[in-house]
Amino acid sequence: MNNILDLNVNLKNILSQYQNSFTQKRYSDENKDYDALMNIFSLTPEIKHENRQYWGRELGMCW
Repeated sequence: MNNILDLNVNLKNILSQYQNSFTQKRYSDENKDYDALMNIFSLTPEIKHENRQYWGRELGMCW
């Protein structure tokens, strides 16, 4: 029973650390530059910024 309580406390601490990290994250001014792949795919900085993770992954695999 004590192990379950320890596990719950540890999990709560880890999740709290992630939550604090996410809430404190600040993005600098958005990059409005185009690159070669963005031009090829007719991708604007605005569209790219709407889903950073997707486009970062897709364009990164292309490079």
